[in-house]
Amino acid sequence: MPTERVPRRTLALLGGGAVGVRLLYLIAFAGDYKPRSDANHYQAIASAFANGDGISGRFPFTYLHPTAFRPPLYPALLGAFYWVTGAHVGVGQLVNVALGATVVVLAAMLGAHIAGYRAGVAAGIAVGVYPPLLANDVVLLSEPLSLVLLLAVILLLVRGRPAWAGAGCGLLVLTRPSAQLLVVVVAAWLLWRSGWRAAARFGVVSIVVVAPWVVRNWVLVGTPTIVTSNGFNLVATYSDEALRSKGFADAVFDSRFTRINLTNRNEVELDNAYRDHALDDVRDRPTIPLLVVRHNLARYFELRPDVNESAERSDGRDITVRNVTLPLVYLVTVAGIVGLVRARRRRGAELLLLEGAYFTVVSVAVIAVPRLRAPLDLAAAIGVGLLAAELISRRARAPDEREPEPAAEDAPKPVTPRWSRRARILVTLATVVGLIVAAGGVAFARNRVEANAHSQLEQKIARDGLAVQRLAAVDAESLVGGGAAPSKADYKRAEALADRLWLLSPPIDGRLRRETHDAARTLDEDLFELKVLDLVTGGNRDPATPPAAALEASRATYDAEARPANPRLPDWDTLSANPAMRRVARDLEHLERELNRG
Repeated sequence: MPTERVPRRTLALLGGGAVGVRLLYLIAFAGDYKPRSDANHYQAIASAFANGDGISGRFPFTYLHPTAFRPPLYPALLGAFYWVTGAHVGVGQLVNVALGATVVVLAAMLGAHIAGYRAGVAAGIAVGVYPPLLANDVVLLSEPLSLVLLLAVILLLVRGRPAWAGAGCGLLVLTRPSAQLLVVVVAAWLLWRSGWRAAARFGVVSIVVVAPWVVRNWVLVGTPTIVTSNGFNLVATYSDEALRSKGFADAVFDSRFTRINLTNRNEVELDNAYRDHALDDVRDRPTIPLLVVRHNLARYFELRPDVNESAERSDGRDITVRNVTLPLVYLVTVAGIVGLVRARRRRGAELLLLEGAYFTVVSVAVIAVPRLRAPLDLAAAIGVGLLAAELISRRARAPDEREPEPAAEDAPKPVTPRWSRRARILVTLATVVGLIVAAGGVAFARNRVEANAHSQLEQKIARDGLAVQRLAAVDAESLVGGGAAPSKADYKRAEALADRLWLLSPPIDGRLRRETHDAARTLDEDLFELKVLDLVTGGNRDPATPPAAALEASRATYDAEARPANPRLPDWDTLSANPAMRRVARDLEHLERELNRG
């Protein structure tokens, strides 16, 4: 039976060495690091959290709103440090350095549990110096925290603590979006290995940990979900636009998605619109999934390293280091899988193979940028440690000494004490009462949030609705005939009102939510059209020019320049009369009456 523990002094040395290696890597290759893309989103949410705004952000819109686009645990952790130190990128980098060192310590503990002290030390060293893992530990991305939780879950499982493992897995889901189905996979493994009680404890605790976040999203964001980025991930890879962009399209910034982005300015609506767009393209072209898998396999396993360079730069990786160390990735991946397969009779190795396979399948099916390979990289590095320890042991062993067969089980199954009938009744009653109290609390919270949204909307419409009415009085004839042009203040008030309609519509239930959505969408579109009208008539407002001639000149400018540049604009007769703004002014008056009545 292998030794299951590494002495604390050795773990401390491994952790200290890991910190040193990461600090050297940070100084050498990430000293001037600036967050981009996903890292910039985490930084923004963490800054909002530190400022007392909760898990909020402006991305992918222009106004601050409660967000579920990213899972909450990593930005909340950063935000807690930023609350003390200020929102400094260097602080976030040091947090990830510490998390990366923790991964090394946990990897050593797991390696020792699988194959003894020597394997634990070798696994810790391999994880500590493996370049792809080092690159994740000096940038503001959630990979280090997710690997800490992943290893904690595996260690708790092999030590027979499924409930605590469930808590860790719930936290992992709140850190890494691709872990959403891992709960099901591990529960199935527990059902096979340890029976339904262990699987049930694991699954129930996982759900309990995730549930508050789902309820928060239902109350504040408008849907009971874990993240609102699933639609983005689908459209980024499964749309025709993605295929024409060599496998990935950033829908938030890609001009081909402008229409979707402008007409869906809250996370629930945008998520649904992205998902519908991707599914429509798949229905029209059923071969898209096969093409996605082919593209993603090449990316994930670095079969086409050149196509990954843009993603690697966005994730803050040094391209020179990445290219120089790329052969090591192939070697470690193959050798690590061999090492894990040879130790597969040990549950720790079995779970590493399982999680590596799970995250590989998820990435290949959706998005397969190299940093998302971190769980497989971790498993492979630990596998290399196991293989290295086995080879060293063989050399040290006497020629006639036979290798002992590894035990099929890590430990005998503990005998679970049976509960008395009275205990079962008490637990059942406590569970029912707890569920009732929780449901009542959720209903109360949602009611309060909805009432607050009603109140804020009433006040906002009453304050800024007059600006919309003034804009509704504008048309082409008044603009070229000497009437007052729309003021910047009125534009600003109307835009702020549209933002508030988008922000406050998710907590509202029923018909009012749809009416608020429609008013927000229509106001955005009408403001855009009015600005175009204001612009094309701007050069024809000379008092010396007859109004009829000025109108004709404005029409010519519009038909020759503005409308060809944006086909979604209406014809001149419709635009010049500005009926849409008058209609939205009436809609806002109706919405205000409905809110007052409610």
